[in-house]
Amino acid sequence: MKKSIILLWVSTLFLVGCSDGNTKKELSKTKPNTTRNTISQQQKADTMMQKKYDETIIWESIHAKYAAKKYKLADEWTMIDFYNYGGDTEEANAREALWEVKIKLVGDSILYLNNKKVKVCRTKVDASEYKDKSYFKSYLAPFFGIRGINISKSVPVLQLLSSEEDIYSNGLKYIYTGKYLVLDYGGVGVIYKFISKNSKSLPSPTAKLEYTSDDMFKDVEKEKSTKNAQQYNIHEYKGKLKVLSSDRIESMVSEGGFYFAKLPPYKNFPIFICYNYHEADIFTIYTLRNNALDNQNSVEISATDSYSDVTESFAIFTDGTIYVKTNDGKKSKITVNRISKEGDFYELK
Repeated sequence: MKKSIILLWVSTLFLVGCSDGNTKKELSKTKPNTTRNTISQQQKADTMMQKKYDETIIWESIHAKYAAKKYKLADEWTMIDFYNYGGDTEEANAREALWEVKIKLVGDSILYLNNKKVKVCRTKVDASEYKDKSYFKSYLAPFFGIRGINISKSVPVLQLLSSEEDIYSNGLKYIYTGKYLVLDYGGVGVIYKFISKNSKSLPSPTAKLEYTSDDMFKDVEKEKSTKNAQQYNIHEYKGKLKVLSSDRIESMVSEGGFYFAKLPPYKNFPIFICYNYHEADIFTIYTLRNNALDNQNSVEISATDSYSDVTESFAIFTDGTIYVKTNDGKKSKITVNRISKEGDFYELK
């Protein structure tokens, strides 16, 4: 009897032990591995930090290389817009011809067009001379008007003196405001903007990285989530912005597929970046002048291209230098842009 009791007691202990062991095994199966998850999250964070660190190093090395280059600063006329008034038959040829015109103006008396010298004089003509030009009232007058230049009654021109042949002119005249020059050819008019040598400057080797396209992608998801945004107080601009676009004025805000970020000013010109994610990943960099942004004075970057594998990215430095990196397969190209003392964008070559 005593032996039976002892055996029963041992059996009970064995069953309890087995039950307890199975319970521990089940608990070990259902309990999350917090140590592993913590390590995984830490590795992910470290990877992101490493990627950001690598990106910073890449842009800083690009700046070090291009800031050390020798550039020749010169007066320049840069094409900013065009209009077609003569039909489509010759437009392609006319545009190609006008795109590449080399312009040099000496005083207000000598004009060089593709190294061809012509004598001119600066004068004004009555706007009625353009009354039969539909493009004048519908396009040119509003184009200049929204930029503070009134040509609706009196038109400033350069009058050709040494030639009776139209050399990219309209009626032997070039509309010329001092800042802008209009050339005509084959039913196409092209507007050029003057950027003086004295308003330009060179990159500073000691400039710091201020903002990148990668930063903006992250800050759109979570405002001021990047180190650069926090350091330079870069944030979403939620007010209304006036945007000049060719011959019209548009009002835009940060909504409906557009995100505007405000950056610190350069030469007293606030910098804005518009991220258009409505149809494509397009960044447009502006300076704010006369309380307006201007599509004809901007730098556009296409992060992706729907029709090719070409990608672009940008980096802005504190000295007003903007780098655009274009990747096309194994080929890459760096374009160096800067902001002038007057708030104009120009390319260093």
